[in-house]
Amino acid sequence: MKKKAIWIGAAAALVVIAAVLVFVLVIKPNTDNNNGNGAQGNSSESKGPKVLEIMERVSLGMSREEVDKIVGFEGEVTFESKTDSNYKNYTYKFDDESSLEINVSIPYGQSDVVVRKITADIPRKSISNSKVDLSRANEMKGMINSADGLSYEKVVEMVGGVEGTVDEISESGKQYLWQDANGGYLHASFNNKGKCTFFSSLAY
Repeated sequence: MKKKAIWIGAAAALVVIAAVLVFVLVIKPNTDNNNGNGAQGNSSESKGPKVLEIMERVSLGMSREEVDKIVGFEGEVTFESKTDSNYKNYTYKFDDESSLEINVSIPYGQSDVVVRKITADIPRKSISNSKVDLSRANEMKGMINSADGLSYEKVVEMVGGVEGTVDEISESGKQYLWQDANGGYLHASFNNKGKCTFFSSLAY
């Protein structure tokens, strides 16, 4: 009877050990991975479209290969000059319907092909903001040709203190986009001195 009890106890101990090993080696790692993916998913959603993350990392003067490395894959040639084989546009499309386009060419007096313009195609709903106020759009438009002009800081102030989303960077300046919660938008370009040179808007 004692030997039988010992065998039963040993078998029970083996079952417990096996269960612990299954939990540690199989169930626990899967749970951790799922939690990790969930956190990344929330982080990705909070950052908005993939192209916005890329826009923060690419810059004028980079080579096309450097941009490929940052994005993670090669861009597709979507335009090539018939008179200058170095003048091309490359487009990078992402799964969230956003995309990035770069223009490359050789700057005057240089020999390397580099990025000279960066444009982001951003799904507007993804950057809509209920705090954006477009009620003073016409007033802003009228200020462009005034003596003081219309600065980026002034636009931010007049739309409710909301920073614009950069959707184009070129050698002459940057272009910003504001999107309200009702489908209205404001699109404005600013030169390197921070003055508005182009303005379009639609408010509902």
